[in-house]
Amino acid sequence: MDYQDCIGLVVEVPNVGRGQIRYVGSVETKRGVFVGIDLFAGNGKNDGTFGGRRYFETSFPRSGLFIQWEKVVNLIPRRSNPDISMTMQSSSPTPVRKNTRSENLQGSIPKTIPESRSQSRVSNGTPTMDHLGQGSSNIARLETELLQYKRLVEDQRIVFEEIQAAIDEYESKLDAVEREKGRVQNQLDHERASYQRQKQFYENEHDQLLTVIDELQTEINRNAAILAEIMQKEKRFDLENDSNMLSENQTSQENPGDDGMSTNDLQEQILELQQIKAQSELQKVKYENENKQLQFQNESLSKETQKLSNELADYQRKQHDIEARESVTRKELEDARNRIQILEAEAKESSKRHVENVDLDDRMDSLPLYDPTSALKSPLNNAAAGRSLWCALCEKDGHESVDCPYDDKFF
Repeated sequence: MDYQDCIGLVVEVPNVGRGQIRYVGSVETKRGVFVGIDLFAGNGKNDGTFGGRRYFETSFPRSGLFIQWEKVVNLIPRRSNPDISMTMQSSSPTPVRKNTRSENLQGSIPKTIPESRSQSRVSNGTPTMDHLGQGSSNIARLETELLQYKRLVEDQRIVFEEIQAAIDEYESKLDAVEREKGRVQNQLDHERASYQRQKQFYENEHDQLLTVIDELQTEINRNAAILAEIMQKEKRFDLENDSNMLSENQTSQENPGDDGMSTNDLQEQILELQQIKAQSELQKVKYENENKQLQFQNESLSKETQKLSNELADYQRKQHDIEARESVTRKELEDARNRIQILEAEAKESSKRHVENVDLDDRMDSLPLYDPTSALKSPLNNAAAGRSLWCALCEKDGHESVDCPYDDKFF
């Protein structure tokens, strides 16, 4: 079999899927002959390019696959009659399928044409029988074209179903991302509201504590001023007392009869001074206790302020983490949307190619009839039958063809 005769044929790669042969030949840096296949499902490994060189065009960005010729030769159907075998070399994947209607047509058309020819010979070339034979040929040609169009429609429908599965998967992922985004947004709003409430509460508490501190500081200053004034009065009273005692001593020396009265006055003054001193001591102790209490309150306020600062830092860190998760979620959502747009564009492009193929004019040459018996007679060796994980490319167990690690045989 010539390599070039295989280009355009549709083959079924086990555990990989159907595809159309686009290239047969050597590949740079690789030994042997390789076959480039454009997979209809788009589950290949490249776009027909290897080592910076493009060997064939693909329908999708990653629908190309290179396989060694020895692995594909048994998958190519044998053609029993080259005149009626069919080679599909269209830009869109159009594999040949068995169709019961085509079998009926192939069974009926050969019977019609010889019968018309025999009638033409019997009638010695009657023009009416010639027209009937020509009409039968036209009907057969039109029915053949109709079958080809139906095959094209069926192939495009299968491709659309395969693409639709990927679109549905991405839409489900998009819905999950949207739900996760809503949940994270609700959680973020709830935490922000809670943070604002706690922040407002702590700010009010802080303002109240500052007000109490100011009031206590004012009271301390006022008490300190009163204490200083009392101490000044005490000193002044001591000086006056000393001065009076000196004066009384001098007077007593001059008037000895007045000693009893001066002694009583001095005792009363001493008692009064002692009372004032005792009150001053009590006031001093009271102020010292208040000062200690204020210092304790100041330390408590400092600890509370430090605690509030730490909680504020924790809330800010949590808010930063939430914003980071939200940014990652938005990026994943944007990537999913871009992927969906790419799939939709590919679907539109495939649909456009399908419409162009369907709208072919009547000047297109009629395609030869497909013989389904050739497909039945060609023994396709499906070595993957009865095995769960088996690679048809390297013929080993444990993995599928799309995950084969032997890059020298296919890539």
